[in-house]
Amino acid sequence: MKNILTLLLLISINKVFAQTSTSGNGSQTPKDPTAFVAGSSGGKIAAAVFKAAKTIEVKSPDTSAAVTSYTIYFQSKGFETAPGILENIKGNLFTKDVVRLLARCVPGTTVTIDAIKVMSGGVIKKVPSLHFILQ
Repeated sequence: MKNILTLLLLISINKVFAQTSTSGNGSQTPKDPTAFVAGSSGGKIAAAVFKAAKTIEVKSPDTSAAVTSYTIYFQSKGFETAPGILENIKGNLFTKDVVRLLARCVPGTTVTIDAIKVMSGGVIKKVPSLHFILQ
């Protein structure tokens, strides 16, 4: 009987830890949403793949999670005279202004998506920025 109770306790504890992640201060918190573009959370990506994406996706244990706003920066190649910056864009879609700046992107362009806010579980959360180098 003691072995069965121990097994049930271990299963229960494992289930709790599987649904949480550790925050920077060591406390357990529910797994936070994560943003992606074209299935990638950053790094090198083909320019054509990035341009074809058209949206910022979110993955979260809360299946109803959605991007509510973001800011996007374009730098380096194609933006030598001035960076392209669009702030507080509502929703997850690449707007026509974003698409206009995407048209200037070439291999070597750096794209940063920052201030990403996600509605998850009835609460707006800021998720980590995304940084891409277009190839």
